[in-house]
Amino acid sequence: MYSSGQEKPRIFSDVPNELQSSDKIGRLLRTLCDDYVVESHAQRLFEGIPEAWSQLVGFPEFIDSWLEDESRHAEVILDLIKSSLGDKAAEEVVAHAKHVTDQSDDSSVYGNALNDPFRFLVAFLYDEVFTRESYRLDALQYKENNRPEEARVIALIAKDEGQHASAVAELLVRNFAQDDQEALDCFLSDISGIVNEAIEEDRRKKAAVRSGEHRRVYSGSFIGDHDGYPDELFDKVKSQLTKILETTINIWLSEKNTEE
Repeated sequence: MYSSGQEKPRIFSDVPNELQSSDKIGRLLRTLCDDYVVESHAQRLFEGIPEAWSQLVGFPEFIDSWLEDESRHAEVILDLIKSSLGDKAAEEVVAHAKHVTDQSDDSSVYGNALNDPFRFLVAFLYDEVFTRESYRLDALQYKENNRPEEARVIALIAKDEGQHASAVAELLVRNFAQDDQEALDCFLSDISGIVNEAIEEDRRKKAAVRSGEHRRVYSGSFIGDHDGYPDELFDKVKSQLTKILETTINIWLSEKNTEE
């Protein structure tokens, strides 16, 4: 995923020759390769989700559908890589993705989110909104650089990510919200606190990269890879996340009133 006005540090340390170009098109094609690595990592995250969470209302149905979408995203991105760079480069990207996934670890992301379904769903919501917004930036970059097929495909993936975000917001509301204004205020406050923690963690990682404390590579944490983006995107993501939650709560309350 690529942010307008700056080059996000790339996942690859040893890239195929076809990706060595330093021009803007070369950077955009490297972005595709990075996106394939991240999308193909979804299966690993899925495998790490505790079985007990299947008791959450709507969670099993959502997570199966989500994994199917992420797998499809990886496939269509790989098709774009093949058409732009050829089969050999695509094979190298697939091999690198497997290497990254084999070393991945989501267990410590955002305060050990995998230990707590509420915290996990908040982190998941943050990631889905962030992914939607960053893919939208990517699609604009492809369009501006005369890559219409990449722009079309990435825009469609961004739309999927937005639907995922709405679905995760619904899971949060239906499983953890209470029909009481004081309780709802606490619910939203708790979510805001976790999102703020996630943003601060991403910004700390971003600052560490800038200061040279460590080299920026994909960390192998599917829901914790946002530190390569401009600060204004973090603010936009939080604003969009809040709007999605408020809309979801209003629909939920309306449904409950209708039932009564």
